[in-house]
Amino acid sequence: MNIIGFHGANGAYAEDAILELTSNHPSFANHSFTTEGFDTMAELLANVQRGTVRHGLIPIENSLSGTLHSVLELFAKQEPRLWVVGEYTCSESHYIMARGDIVTDLKDIVEIQSHPAILEQCQDFLDSTLPEGYRAVLASNTATAAEQVANSDE
Repeated sequence: MNIIGFHGANGAYAEDAILELTSNHPSFANHSFTTEGFDTMAELLANVQRGTVRHGLIPIENSLSGTLHSVLELFAKQEPRLWVVGEYTCSESHYIMARGDIVTDLKDIVEIQSHPAILEQCQDFLDSTLPEGYRAVLASNTATAAEQVANSDE
């Protein structure tokens, strides 16, 4: 079985992109794939290098934030060289999620956790919708942020 790795926890945008790509693109017809998430981009690329995952999906550009330079720099430093074998463009929808036993209205939200690029994309909405003084907490990816919120008592 072929494994495609991504940075993040199950449910991350990158995993969704893999599932969308492998189910819709003719290059993946008649092939079975599983996904595996990694805690860091460096860990993902190291596993591609070792061959423990066949492919790795990495984000290189964000429509609002532009090029993800830190990802490209990490990719470029790989020895032996890794190769880009394709490009896939996808769109993402962002949602505010909270535990219903703690937050029942947007005005009750005092903290937002997400990836920095997502917070930047949603800045105007967050500022106009959430109470003044809300805290933005940076997370390595959106799926990890969602897990932290789900497991939090606040």
